[in-house]
Amino acid sequence: MILRPGEAPDLGERLPGRWDPPRGPRRALLRWLAQHWLALWLVGAALLAALPVAAPLLAASGHHRSASLLYAAFRPMCHQLPHHSWFLGGRAATYALADVQAALGPTASAALAFHRPLAAPPFGFQMAVCQRDLATYAGLLAASLAYALGASGRALGWRGYAACLVPIAADGLTQLVGLRESTPLLRSATGGLFGAATALFVLPQVDAAFRELQGALPAAGRGWTLRPDGPGGERVADAGRAGERAEAPVVRSAGAAGPNAGRARVPGGDGDLGAARGP
Repeated sequence: MILRPGEAPDLGERLPGRWDPPRGPRRALLRWLAQHWLALWLVGAALLAALPVAAPLLAASGHHRSASLLYAAFRPMCHQLPHHSWFLGGRAATYALADVQAALGPTASAALAFHRPLAAPPFGFQMAVCQRDLATYAGLLAASLAYALGASGRALGWRGYAACLVPIAADGLTQLVGLRESTPLLRSATGGLFGAATALFVLPQVDAAFRELQGALPAAGRGWTLRPDGPGGERVADAGRAGERAEAPVVRSAGAAGPNAGRARVPGGDGDLGAARGP
């Protein structure tokens, strides 16, 4: 921003393309999120993978109310078809529709089995989500842990991610339109690939965004400064401690000659700062 001779600075003018960071508790919250987002992500991924398994375990141990709450919590996320889900504590780990029709009713169709998880002998206790969703959550958690430990290798680009979506799309769509019936292992394999690919595609981008945010946020007790000699008045973190007045944005006066050449004025300040100091 350059002032012409005799022109007063506009104290309300903001530099274009510059971000004024929040202060106080909001800045502290953003800094905390930038430092701990991956731990929060891992906790959420672990809950997604563990709670669907906890539901049948609770039902098998007699805690039916707690199990019912978990089944209801995952209802908006999954169709919970019994013949597309894993079972615990029964005579088999999975059942076909013909096997579960005895419990659903002799004339029950696949559509009527939506959101009707079985948790009773002789079938055992159904997982709170289907085989594909459970594998998706498990793959998401496994890949997230690998990323956190630095064992995931290169980030997955959008082309690689799109390629990983092909198997789950082909398996799900061909089953949906009635061309074929998928298998438990195929549902699990395509779901696990989708979950792992999602983590390896999303996490590096989120990590880069939070690193940029963390670098842009000034440290506690510091403010933003426009260095007098910075190119275009670039914004940098003030080195002052809490309680000290942060340097105000510096405005160069036009003209290279004259007694005030190389001097700077601060909007709202007490006049000339003296010879402009370098960084």
